[in-house]
Amino acid sequence: MGLVRFDSKLQALVLQQGQRKNRLSLEALHELGEWFDRLAKLDLDRLLLISEDASIFCAGADINDLVGLNQQSARDYSLLGQGLMARIESFTCPVWAFIEGPCFGGGVDLVLACHHRVAGPSASFCHPGVQRGIVTGFGGTVLLPEIIGLDRALTFFVTGQVADAQTALQWGLVQAIQTREDFLAAWQK
Repeated sequence: MGLVRFDSKLQALVLQQGQRKNRLSLEALHELGEWFDRLAKLDLDRLLLISEDASIFCAGADINDLVGLNQQSARDYSLLGQGLMARIESFTCPVWAFIEGPCFGGGVDLVLACHHRVAGPSASFCHPGVQRGIVTGFGGTVLLPEIIGLDRALTFFVTGQVADAQTALQWGLVQAIQTREDFLAAWQK
């Protein structure tokens, strides 16, 4: 393990995969699920999801895990991701995401499951699965239309377009844009 750590001072789950670019591998999905199970037993007033590396939030699913999936294992993988997203959506306290750098594919699904989303100026969002002929199965295709509207969501999924932080704010995908320093200063008050 060690792909995610809990920072008790910040009340934050910190994605810390370095060269793996915070990919949502099977291992990472299990580890995040275990963290949410453990943290649900604590009396937290809020929880932050943030990347240790300010240059990337999450590169999405780990393509290496997808290679060789059969129908049953692909279904199991999707259900694992959907289960995690459902846990986040119904978590015992509000879950915030602070997004810097690329947030792609399943990473978008991950932040959509959070109750509040704040982007750093460098944040970008994309569902590039269309370029590979795949669609993420973690629930983003259901949540995104509810948040930004059906027309925008369809365009986003079908074209694989990249939305920068300002576009994400205009769409309502994020509620604010702040620097890491400003966000963390306000978070710790």
